[in-house]
Amino acid sequence: EAPFVWEAKTYSIGCSIGIVPITANSTDGASLLQAADSACQMAKEQGRNRIVLTHQGDEELAARRNQLEWLGRIRGALKHEKLFLEAQQIVPINRSPSLRVEVLVRMLGDDNQVILPGAFLPAAERFGLAHLLDRWVIKTVCAFLSQNRSAMEYLEACHINISGRSFDHEDFTQFVLNTLANYKVPGNKLCFEITETAAISNLTDVQQFMTTLSEAGASFALADFGVGLSSFAYLKQFPVEYLKIDGSFVRHMAKDKTDRAMVRAINDIGQTLGKQLVAEFVEDQESLEWLKKMGVQYAQGFHLHRPERFEQVLETPAGHASVISESND
Repeated sequence: EAPFVWEAKTYSIGCSIGIVPITANSTDGASLLQAADSACQMAKEQGRNRIVLTHQGDEELAARRNQLEWLGRIRGALKHEKLFLEAQQIVPINRSPSLRVEVLVRMLGDDNQVILPGAFLPAAERFGLAHLLDRWVIKTVCAFLSQNRSAMEYLEACHINISGRSFDHEDFTQFVLNTLANYKVPGNKLCFEITETAAISNLTDVQQFMTTLSEAGASFALADFGVGLSSFAYLKQFPVEYLKIDGSFVRHMAKDKTDRAMVRAINDIGQTLGKQLVAEFVEDQESLEWLKKMGVQYAQGFHLHRPERFEQVLETPAGHASVISESND
């Protein structure tokens, strides 16, 4: 509670403490120290200036230790090229077919099994590696498009998800600009997806990023739209062209009147503001028919296209166009 003064400035002291009891069931000193260190980190994450008392069998502690183990695996994947991209088409509903895709990062395990992002992205977000994954995705997409100019020509746009943690780094915007310039990729070939939570949490930085990249031709989508319901108040502040209706409303909209009403409300507001609407998690024809009636412009989901290797999606434009056309008949 006692502040101290240094060079005419007053500083307040904070203290985060992690405690693990030593019991008859404790294993060894190293494990106890690791558990105490994790408890201390939890105290910091919960707001600092507090004490967290835990034990070696604590579920939250175990979950945190599991996430820490993912850090090494993520770093190894980045270093040893154990990451790859899949892509899922974003299908126009009421107009002629075009190729617009969202890229999805995947990891390969030790035995080359595919690891979905739900397993490793939470750890990357929590411990500050998400921005490295974002940069890898952007660079990989641009490198492929640069080497496959014919694919880039018929590609309408490639959607890339951006973590809110990337905006913690001042050089991120310049990195994107430099990557586009180095690979000679037009900005209009990329659409950056940012969740409404990340956008609102990093309001000034996101606005600046969008303004700068808009000048380079890039477009933007606000992802998971409608979940927080705070996005309606902030929507006018972001130069976004696309709103992605959160899949939690879309998945069961054919049978759930409340979900259907939410999709309709989000669509009506988006259309009024001149935005393009994308419905995620479209998994049956009935939902697609409802979206058509509402005038939603794009649909995305397993009913229309299951994710496949990014390179394969862009290799056969004619074949993919026919698939899209059949889905809309």
